[in-house]
Amino acid sequence: MKDEDNEEHSEEKEETDEHTEETNGEACAHCHHETPPDEIADKFPPDLMLTCSSCKRHHHPACIEFDNPVLVAKVQTYDWHCSNCKGCLICAKAGNDDKLLFCDTCDRGYHTFCLKPPLSNLPEGSWLCELCAVCISCKKKEDRHKNLRGLNWKHIVLPSEEKQSVGTYMCTYCENCEKHFNADRFCPLCFGVYEEDSDDIAMACCDKCDR
Repeated sequence: MKDEDNEEHSEEKEETDEHTEETNGEACAHCHHETPPDEIADKFPPDLMLTCSSCKRHHHPACIEFDNPVLVAKVQTYDWHCSNCKGCLICAKAGNDDKLLFCDTCDRGYHTFCLKPPLSNLPEGSWLCELCAVCISCKKKEDRHKNLRGLNWKHIVLPSEEKQSVGTYMCTYCENCEKHFNADRFCPLCFGVYEEDSDDIAMACCDKCDR
């Protein structure tokens, strides 16, 4: 009987060791694997993980329902916090989760009562914070309290050769300014765009790349 107990204990230990390996510090806090489950692994590179700057836990984008490549690229440009650690960007406090808004483009959190003017109710549909709903060139802004589902902001993400990256977020344009960006009429330092025949902006061009 002792041998059977020892054998059973040994099997339990092996299962525990396997589970420990799967849930090590490099694994996703949700699926407990380093690579995402097959059924959700088709949208992003399998090696891509988002790391919370507070708790340092890792998250597959698909495991936390991040299905927008722009969102995934943008959260990697600042000290991102997971849902367990996230607080309000304005008051720097957590709590009042039923009043905490998340920007659909950068995932930053805002209490409705911290906004100016404050919101009495959570907006329906997509909502962008003031950091995301502004054109880097013409500075056009929209009322961040409105339902912004119909707006056509153009978020510029440069592709990356690294297999674990979705690209690098650079800036956001309004629809009109993005046309000039696509026509290569922009400053590579400030990302301000200019008209094709504009004489108002002094630009120095590189002799090699003509930028």
